[in-house]
Amino acid sequence: MHNVHIVKRLLTSPSLPIYLGLAILVIGGLTLLATALWPNWASALRDTWTDLVAGEAVAERKDDAPILRPDPKITESAVSSSTTAVSASHVLYTRDRLVAEKKDFIEANLTDMNIKVYRGGEVALDLPIKGKGKVGSWWETPVGVYSVSLKKENHFSSFGHVYQPWSLVFQGNYFIHGWPYYPDGTPVSTSYSGGCIRMEDQYAKQVYDAAEVGMPVLVYKEPVEVEPLPDFAGDPLLEGDFVIADVTSGTHVRSRNADAETSFGPALNMLTALTAVDYVNVESNLSVGPAEGSARLAPISRVSVLDLLRLLLSEGDVEAARTIASFRGEETFVRYMNAKARSIGMANTKIVNVDASSPENRTTPADVALLARYLAENRVFVLDLSRNSRGNLAYDPPIWGDLKHSENLLALPGFVGGAAPAKGSGLPAVAVVTIETAGGKRQVAISIAGASDPEASLAAAAQWLQVP
Repeated sequence: MHNVHIVKRLLTSPSLPIYLGLAILVIGGLTLLATALWPNWASALRDTWTDLVAGEAVAERKDDAPILRPDPKITESAVSSSTTAVSASHVLYTRDRLVAEKKDFIEANLTDMNIKVYRGGEVALDLPIKGKGKVGSWWETPVGVYSVSLKKENHFSSFGHVYQPWSLVFQGNYFIHGWPYYPDGTPVSTSYSGGCIRMEDQYAKQVYDAAEVGMPVLVYKEPVEVEPLPDFAGDPLLEGDFVIADVTSGTHVRSRNADAETSFGPALNMLTALTAVDYVNVESNLSVGPAEGSARLAPISRVSVLDLLRLLLSEGDVEAARTIASFRGEETFVRYMNAKARSIGMANTKIVNVDASSPENRTTPADVALLARYLAENRVFVLDLSRNSRGNLAYDPPIWGDLKHSENLLALPGFVGGAAPAKGSGLPAVAVVTIETAGGKRQVAISIAGASDPEASLAAAAQWLQVP
């Protein structure tokens, strides 16, 4: 009763307008200060709340879960010797281990379009998938080893502005869910997908009921058996440590010290882009903070994520990387990058920041080659932008009409995409190239670290591959 009297006295006080005015001035001042010091504070606060709702904070705490063990090491060899594709080997290796350990997990096969739920290592459910992300698009459904970070009976997507019944978050903005519908109850067309794994409601509910937060989710495409690549005459005579690997099979055509530790270099920008498209709509706009080090970004206040990716993958602009990371904060984004690397099998990679020139970011030639293979098979969108700022997209042209790609990389025979550091840096260079064989066209990933002229070394390897 005493508290009620206090409240009544406060509300009837003639000084109330003064108190309210002072409060508004203080809040307004703090808001202006926050905006000046941290331009993306509002979106970061919103995204932090989204993280809590979507359970991504739970996913971060599970980054070191044992399901992310690496593949067995591929033995270095002089020539190709495998006839079986291992493009999904990290996921399938994890599946076999979980079965042997009699674990519960979810398996999504994007080739056969079905989901299996395992209980105690045995298949308990085998249900059809009705939709997935378009192959080659930036919203292509991400392959890898993930886990359920949230269950929500009817999630409203701020991306598609639709309700998604029986939703399970498994990676960033990607869900397993039932048939989405608009607020007026109209079902979403079968021709539309934002990249999630879509099921009929009756089946999505069965998966939802069987799932638990933290349960592993294994997403993959069936590997395709291929003939081994032919023997290649002579030797490419490359400096440094390197891996030349068949994209489809993963076989090392040539390698030297494949697991030698090295700084990451500009190939890091491809991992930054790969992580970004899992967590953010590339058509959205971000505020640009202080960017004095970037002639492109310094005069701009807001820019689309797509244009940031174009700038990052063409010119390696570190401020583009920092702006991309700012939508969640760089520390959180770096955690996402490390988790993404582990989810695809990059077991010897450690990211500390988004600066491609930083010696603190560590990897190996084998991991960089694996990243290039993953992009070629599952996120060719990133490779496309590293070669051409328009990529294969039907979007507006870049806001910068004069973005510069490396002429030396563009001149590589069969160049699909890649990145290379400056001469003399010793940092890794990477490229995916297409070659002609008796069996048809094949793609090969080249990763080289420690070369005095990285682009010249890529060119030597690419030329060597043209003459089996």
